[in-house]
Amino acid sequence: MSTHPDQDHIQGIKYLDDKITIVNFYCVENSAIKPDETDDFKHYCKLRDGEYAYYVFKGCRRKWMNENDEQRGSSGINYLWPITSNTEYQEAKKAVSEGKGFNNISTIFTYSLENGIKVMWMGDLEHSFLEKVKDKIDWPEVDVLFAPHH
Repeated sequence: MSTHPDQDHIQGIKYLDDKITIVNFYCVENSAIKPDETDDFKHYCKLRDGEYAYYVFKGCRRKWMNENDEQRGSSGINYLWPITSNTEYQEAKKAVSEGKGFNNISTIFTYSLENGIKVMWMGDLEHSFLEKVKDKIDWPEVDVLFAPHH
């Protein structure tokens, strides 16, 4: 699962894929470019554009991610952001295709354990961006929050 394609969030992705073979890659659909592409960024793009990419957005559903079946339960992962029709998000997505503003395509998702804790990740959304969209997001109560540092 990738919150966004900044180096501090994708560093080591090529090494990890070489060691365990990433078979499902969850990320926002994007066409991010960078003037100085690292090997990890190139590998991120390969995974992002590959056949095992699953593009996430608010309310997306997938077997075993957040849907049960007869074989097993879900992983308890639910996406609250991005809302792909949101104007601010669309502008952020355009910016990454121009090589800037990678933080603002970050996902917001929760992970919850049955009869356990609920954790929220917010990637690295910038404060000014979050102020623009905060009223569009349904904020659940969580036990642990991994907040953006911008």
